[in-house]
Amino acid sequence: MGATEDRHVETLREVYSTWRASKGENTRVWLDLLAPTIRFRSLGASAPAIGFSRNGVSPADVQRYFADLARDWEMIDFEVESMVAQGDRVAVLADCSWRNRHTGKVTTSLKADFFRFENGLVAEFTELFDTANAVEAAMPA
Repeated sequence: MGATEDRHVETLREVYSTWRASKGENTRVWLDLLAPTIRFRSLGASAPAIGFSRNGVSPADVQRYFADLARDWEMIDFEVESMVAQGDRVAVLADCSWRNRHTGKVTTSLKADFFRFENGLVAEFTELFDTANAVEAAMPA
């Protein structure tokens, strides 16, 4: 990896570590990393039952994503397995578990996050996770 790729990976390692240690409560670490305009996409955006999962184009959209996530879900664990960088892009593979605050059900999923950086800030973000499992955890028994 080159110096820029190393810097992007190190930045994301620190952000994920801080976010995990706070059990998802410290979202400022993510918001401070966003470009003024961001393309934010989530596989779960097509599943209204999940609630938090949405697409967006601004830091305010991402802030709403995190607020809705915290309202409905409690992080149990979030473990980054690997990061791969190429140029201005970083791919992250993680395992995560969340408890729905309304149903008490837990969803565990492999998660893939994809970032594109511009001038040291995240200009694009895409997340993929097991949406069917998350929808099931959000549904009352």
